[in-house]
Amino acid sequence: MSDLDEIAFRHLRYFLTVVREGSVSAAAKELHIAQPSLSHQLRKLETRVGVELFARSAGGMALTPAGRRFLEGVDSLPSALRTAVDNAVRTSHSWTLGVCSGVPAHVVELVEVALEAQARDVVATSARIELRSAGSTRQATLLEHGELAFGLARLPLATDRLVGAEVWREELGVVVGRHHPFAELDAVPWERLATQRLLWFDTATAPLYASSLLAALGVHGWAPELVVADTSRHILFQHVLQTNPDLVSLRPRSAIEPDPVLRWKAVTGGPPLVERLGLTAARGTTYAEVLARASAASRWIAEV
Repeated sequence: MSDLDEIAFRHLRYFLTVVREGSVSAAAKELHIAQPSLSHQLRKLETRVGVELFARSAGGMALTPAGRRFLEGVDSLPSALRTAVDNAVRTSHSWTLGVCSGVPAHVVELVEVALEAQARDVVATSARIELRSAGSTRQATLLEHGELAFGLARLPLATDRLVGAEVWREELGVVVGRHHPFAELDAVPWERLATQRLLWFDTATAPLYASSLLAALGVHGWAPELVVADTSRHILFQHVLQTNPDLVSLRPRSAIEPDPVLRWKAVTGGPPLVERLGLTAARGTTYAEVLARASAASRWIAEV
C-alpha cells in the first residue's frame, strides 16, 4: 500500500494524456513538460503499480493488457475529482482566476465585479477572487483539472472542453520607442510596416491567438520577421523597443499609455486589428454556470 500512497494525481494525468495523445512526445507537448521527465514519471508509475502499462515502440505507446485494465479503473477519476470540486464550490468562498500576461487592470476589475455579483446567488455570500498568473494555454489545463475556477485569456478558446465569453475587445496598434521613425507619425500606414521586424511572444502560451494574428497580418501583406525576447517585465519591453530601430510591437493602447518611453500608433489603410479577452471555465461545471449568468448580466458575447 505504501507504493500506492506515492502515486500522485499528476501521474494519473500523465498516464491519461499519453493514452489520449498516443505518444510521449505529443503528450509532453500537451502537458508542457520535458519529454525525458514525462518518460521518467511514467516509469515511476509502472514501478509503483507493479506492471508495465505501455508497450513502447517507434510508432508510439500502446497499452498492454494490464494497462487497459488500469485505464478502466482510473479513466473516470479526473471527472470524479472535478465533480467533487464542483460540489465544493457551492460552499467555497474563494474562486481562483487565472490571468494571462498583458491584461489591463481595469479588465481584471470588471471581471472580478461580475463574478462577485454572481457569487451571492451561487454560494449565498460573497466570494473572494484570488488571482493567479497563467498563460492562455496553461489556463486550459488548469481549468480542466479543477486547479482554476476561471481563466481570463486571449481568444479564441484553446479547446472545446472550455466555455467562454468575450469580456473586452480593443484595437491593436503599433508600439515603438520614442526614437523610432514612427514615433512622430500621427498613424502608421500598413505599407510602412513591410520593413519592420515584430516583437513577438512564446506562441506556446497562446497558439490560437498567435496563428489568428499572423493570419490577419498576412491579409494586409505583412509577413514580418518575428523577434522573441524576454519582455516579462515592462522595463525589458521598453528596453528592447528602444534599442532596436526597426522593431515594433502590437499592443492595445490601454496596455501602454501613459508611458514616458513608448509611443502607441494606430494602423491605417484597412480594418483594424482587434485583441479579444475572454472569461473561461471548464464546460459542464458550476463555474461554467456562474460564467453564463455573469455573461447574461453583463451582456458579454458568448464564445463557443
